[in-house]
Amino acid sequence: MPQILKVWTTAAALSLMLVWPAPVSRAAASPEVQASFPAFPVTVNGTVTDQTHSQYPLLLYRDITYFPMTWNYTSSLGLAVSWSKENGLSLDKKDGCTSLAQDLTAEVNASTGGPQAAVPAPFPVKVNGKTIVNADEPYPVLLYRNIAYFPMT
Repeated sequence: MPQILKVWTTAAALSLMLVWPAPVSRAAASPEVQASFPAFPVTVNGTVTDQTHSQYPLLLYRDITYFPMTWNYTSSLGLAVSWSKENGLSLDKKDGCTSLAQDLTAEVNASTGGPQAAVPAPFPVKVNGKTIVNADEPYPVLLYRNIAYFPMT
């Protein structure tokens, strides 16, 4: 009987060793998500966006359009934006909006139409003073080319 117990204990220990690393490797997996560029025209306050030459192109993630939270875009959407290392990103509604001034480059976005790697924002996000739990959101705030992107849901 002790021999059977010894074999069973050894088999259980080996099984546990094989299973144990699986959650660790999943936790270390990249949080990247795949977004794309819109294949349709987008107009902001009468200005058609130039996705081909935009330094900060719009993104699509889960069929929702994402806007970059640059000064130009937030101003044209009637939003005030602030950022600090301690508090993260904060968006608040402001009175009025401006025409969209686009940040264009001579270069063409190389991967137009192809998948674009983005990550959920790794910093705190507040909207009108309310903290957003990005990990719980079906459409999280994304970080792409080091710029926060907000879903237009």
